Amino acid sequence: AKDEMALFQAIEAYFFRVNEATSSDFHHRELSSGVSDVPGPGRILIGVHARRGDKVHDSYNRYYTAREYADAIMQGTGALQLAPSAAHRCTVYVASDSAAVIGELKSIMEGTMAKGCTFNVVGQQGTRTQQATDHHQFERNGGAMAGKIAKMSGEQALDTAREILFDVYTLSRANVFVGTLTS
Repeated sequence: AKDEMALFQAIEAYFFRVNEATSSDFHHRELSSGVSDVPGPGRILIGVHARRGDKVHDSYNRYYTAREYADAIMQGTGALQLAPSAAHRCTVYVASDSAAVIGELKSIMEGTMAKGCTFNVVGQQGTRTQQATDHHQFERNGGAMAGKIAKMSGEQALDTAREILFDVYTLSRANVFVGTLTS
């Protein structure tokens, strides 16, 4: 069973690898979003997936405030049981369909110290998904982001797909993940 699992993991890694151009794009996104050096020694990566665009009108999934996300981040960080005397740089990477979430979390957490962490809030800014949500384009066009990408063409579609894949990639590397049941 162990050998079989290792085989499946190797096959999955092979099929889901990114090409050279996407790898280069991810590197640039890492630098511009502030996650190029985390995780690493003394550095903790906390991934937050904060959906906003489809939460305003969706009765099944409720809207969470930045304060609620911050409380969940603190709870998740506490589960790491970091030594309070040690200074860990805890980078909070926010993947969101609204640019406002990064600013809201920054105003609550940036530079604060708790649970052995000094928090730094980062994330992609001005992405197509954020622009669509923040300008209410979802309501006009209807449907999920995947449907929107399908209607795009060329570089616009490629860039949008890469921004979403980068969020997934970065969240998958997190020491702690904060999200909802639909994240």
